[in-house]
Amino acid sequence: MDRAALEAEALRIIERGEIDPTVQLSRRHRWKPLALDITGDLGTVLIAVRGKRVNVAAWAVTYDLMRESPSLLRSSGLLRHREPHLPVRPSFVVSRRPASSSSSTSFGGMWSAMWLLVAEAHTYEVRGERYPVADHGYIVAAGRGRRGPPITVFDAVGRNLGILKTGPPGRVLRTPIRRTKRLPEGSWFNYAPRR
Repeated sequence: MDRAALEAEALRIIERGEIDPTVQLSRRHRWKPLALDITGDLGTVLIAVRGKRVNVAAWAVTYDLMRESPSLLRSSGLLRHREPHLPVRPSFVVSRRPASSSSSTSFGGMWSAMWLLVAEAHTYEVRGERYPVADHGYIVAAGRGRRGPPITVFDAVGRNLGILKTGPPGRVLRTPIRRTKRLPEGSWFNYAPRR
């Protein structure tokens, strides 16, 4: 995979402000733009990349749009699938959630996340605006800070399927165990998860 070419293609998509839905993954065309999110000064594109053999990976490429020329903030892989095609969207009846899978990453006070929505998902609403869900079912979001706006998912008749929380990936908080005696210098300090 030519990462520089992938990042340049992501910037062209952000500048156009739309995705070409006719692009298909193949041996000759190794990437397909899946989703786009432009939030104020951040632009993020989710691109599926086909490997040389059978696997497909999805990369989220984020640019800072505040500067005179957009600068690359991060490009990171968020999904890996062993087949040469994108995963099939499961039914809401099976998963009972609006998204069957998700992945997120954080970097420098910012975050990006992607979701694979269930087959019944038809539209989603974020920041008061509603968008259609593409046939492949992937959406992407990015933002600054600890939490982004919630994303509400709807089916074809407008029924609410659920809410997706946005923000940086969760971390397991760990606190040190209190000890009554002083540990010798250079010894290992024991950590345990907070209850």
